[in-house]
Amino acid sequence: LRRRIPSTAARIPRCRGVEVVLAPRGYSIDAAGADAGRSRLTGRPVWAGGDRPRGTLGLPTDDDGAIRVDDDLAVAGRRAVFAAGDVVRHVDAAGTPLPPSAQVATQAGAAAGANAVRIVAGRPTRPADLAHQGWVLDLGGRRGVADLVGIPLADPFADLIPPFLHTAIDTKHLLEVGGIEQVVRRAVGW
Repeated sequence: LRRRIPSTAARIPRCRGVEVVLAPRGYSIDAAGADAGRSRLTGRPVWAGGDRPRGTLGLPTDDDGAIRVDDDLAVAGRRAVFAAGDVVRHVDAAGTPLPPSAQVATQAGAAAGANAVRIVAGRPTRPADLAHQGWVLDLGGRRGVADLVGIPLADPFADLIPPFLHTAIDTKHLLEVGGIEQVVRRAVGW
């Protein structure tokens, strides 16, 4: 599944004349292009990525630079300091690493905040119950890719569904944050 989605997702930009190259380790980028392994790619480089913390404020980290946290998201060795989001390597209940996504970061932020409130109230913290339900990526042109609880939506015709899902998720978030007024503003382009 993990190998199939990226190769299928690459089909959409390739149909639009975009050359997709997944760079091997040891690549370099400059203003005129990129060196990817043994070949040189010329043209305007575009790099998309970034799931590593940029600074940890002296907090304990793992070998990859992610802040180490306990199961309640308290920073290891610091009971009143919590961390959540891309600066942490979040795991599910089985200890499986979760992807650095807004979905996981939102769950972790809510759990860390709730545990901070518990500490202030003198109550014990609870382990964070984090899970990854899937992801949706709108690639434009009414096409996209998604993985919903292990069900891939990337093949021709199935790739029509993710943009609708993406809009539904955005609308849900707008309703939660700003109410119907924000949804209407977005719909009419205010």
